[in-house]
Amino acid sequence: MKDKKMYWALYLIIAAVVVLLNSLDVFPTKLSLFNLIVSILMGGVVVGSLINLSFYGIFIPLSVIGILFAEELNITAITPIPIIVIAILLSIGMQIIFKKKI
Repeated sequence: MKDKKMYWALYLIIAAVVVLLNSLDVFPTKLSLFNLIVSILMGGVVVGSLINLSFYGIFIPLSVIGILFAEELNITAITPIPIIVIAILLSIGMQIIFKKKI
């Protein structure tokens, strides 16, 4: 539990630095504050889910990030519903393949 709190504390501090650097135009493209904050939070969920091997927690947040940055990724033709369906199907498939043994 203590490690989880430390992880999120460090992650939020790094997120604050990224928001500051974005506000100072350090990055080559200007990102909206909403997209930046949601992406940072979703990235934290993905990293935490990788540690626990929770496939829903990996693919669903990645699909949200994909939807937010669809124009930058040139995937506007397949957003938002197909991206979410793909994430759900990937999660189910990976969950079946890598079933946890109790």
